[in-house]
Amino acid sequence: MLPGEITAREDLCGGCIQPAGPVNPGNGDAECRAENDGGDGQQPPPRASPPLWRPPAAGLAVKPHEMYLWQDPKRPDRALLWISTPQLTSDPAVPNMMIVDISKVAAGGPVTEVAQGNWNQLYPDGGSETTFQNDLYTHSMAPAADGTRTYLSMEGGEMLVLDTSAVASNSSPGTVISLNGGLLTGPANRPIWGNPLPGCLKACPEGHSSVPVPGRPYVLTTDEIYGTFTGPAFGCPWG
Repeated sequence: MLPGEITAREDLCGGCIQPAGPVNPGNGDAECRAENDGGDGQQPPPRASPPLWRPPAAGLAVKPHEMYLWQDPKRPDRALLWISTPQLTSDPAVPNMMIVDISKVAAGGPVTEVAQGNWNQLYPDGGSETTFQNDLYTHSMAPAADGTRTYLSMEGGEMLVLDTSAVASNSSPGTVISLNGGLLTGPANRPIWGNPLPGCLKACPEGHSSVPVPGRPYVLTTDEIYGTFTGPAFGCPWG
């Protein structure tokens, strides 16, 4: 992803995708509802998959998974969206997380990319998909209240801590900041629980969420495990 605007945006009224350019504020919501309910008030069948966002410079499709909305405490009119874009790759040019500015969307303006990163390559064996059993990617993330740190949930890679102070301070407006080298807690020093990958066969880590506890030096983590019915490596003690 190179500097540039995301060419599509997801509206809040049910997942419509519209061009990132100006929209008609008078009928945008009605058009969005019509697309979602077929125009006759009836809900259509569920979509097969979520839409893709395509930054034009790279022409690469990325699929958003989880999002965190952050309002700048110093500039209340500045709203950024942290977006996980899980990718099973160690290619540092393919983001596992993006941060975009949505401040202008309410007035019909564009979504603009601010930063991105991929940290798989920093894990043992370069984050090999085989070594990590196709289970190494950024699942979700939560910034601190001031935006200077971000806590990354890495599924089979447990949890990492990222410096996002350049994003919070808006130090490079008009450019896309690479966060690849911004880890404060890297894979070698990450917290480990259960039987860590590579090589885990049972009670493997599945870092789903990592959320800082306000006013305390703690981060609450949860795992995404649904019992042994879904896979022999799942189940207690983390399910």
